[in-house]
Amino acid sequence: MKIKVGIIGASGYTGYELIKILSRHKNVELAFLNSRTHSGKSVKSLYKDFSDAELKFTNVGIDEINNADAVFTALPSGESIEIVPQLKLRVIDLSADYRFSDLEMYSRVYNKKHSLGFLFRN
Repeated sequence: MKIKVGIIGASGYTGYELIKILSRHKNVELAFLNSRTHSGKSVKSLYKDFSDAELKFTNVGIDEINNADAVFTALPSGESIEIVPQLKLRVIDLSADYRFSDLEMYSRVYNKKHSLGFLFRN
């Protein structure tokens, strides 16, 4: 049985690298490849070196995302923190939003204040 996996932020560099890895995995079914700006376009139209001309970017909603088994978020800093709390499945966040448990470290590395600092209070 294949695991249904989706990617939110699939059209960026990290998302594309993940598409290449997951599309070759024998136990993974790509359930959705969310991209607000490229929804409906083929992955190949954006990345000419991609071999599958049929695989397309999507823009499915939270309910459909939650029907998958797992999701990767490959979003710019500050965007995953808005989406992840709505998800009811396994999430692997590749952004910086959940990377540090120390707010000072986050601020030093990214030179900005974390938008939801309350998540890090003990």
